[in-house]
Amino acid sequence: PDLSPQRFPFNSPLGMCDECNGLGSRLEIDPELIVPDPSKSIEEGAVVVWNLENGFSWGTDVVKAVCDRYGIDRRKPWRSLPKRGRDVILHGSGDEKVAVKWERGSSHGTWEMKWEGIVPAYKRRFLQTQSDEMKEYYGKFMTSRACDGCGGSRLREESRHVRVGGRTIVDVHSIPIEELAAIMGALPLTSMEEKIASELLKEI
Repeated sequence: PDLSPQRFPFNSPLGMCDECNGLGSRLEIDPELIVPDPSKSIEEGAVVVWNLENGFSWGTDVVKAVCDRYGIDRRKPWRSLPKRGRDVILHGSGDEKVAVKWERGSSHGTWEMKWEGIVPAYKRRFLQTQSDEMKEYYGKFMTSRACDGCGGSRLREESRHVRVGGRTIVDVHSIPIEELAAIMGALPLTSMEEKIASELLKEI
């Protein structure tokens, strides 16, 4: 887009990062809060959002099916499981479908489903729920992290790539003020650029 002063403040809709809306950080589901004790096995409650203590229900049928499909040993400590198995549980199986078998008395059957994964499922539910109670529940498993899009700078990509004297506005923000004063006083500007920048340099 065309450059304008509004492209550079992170609290301007034109300048803020599209992914974090200028906050510089995002709330993300934290796998370490999903599995706080990797010495435990799945059956011992390693995955704290799964309640496997009361026998198998619809939810535990799905857990069993996912583990069976990807050869995940529910009795092994979480930290001993192959990375692929841990990744499937946390982040899903992509387009691959899992066959879930269920049996309740004389009733039984099988259906196929895509396994979304705990991390994306909880992030989706957090964003979709209208319940303050559920927001609080999902929030227990979230951590604030630097935005992947802007690296915490808060600015949109185009604004982060504009340079004056070889430095971006993100670079300038991180320079101590005394050092920055010397840099601004010695900017290598052409005569035309000096005319354009004169009032700005006075303000700086």
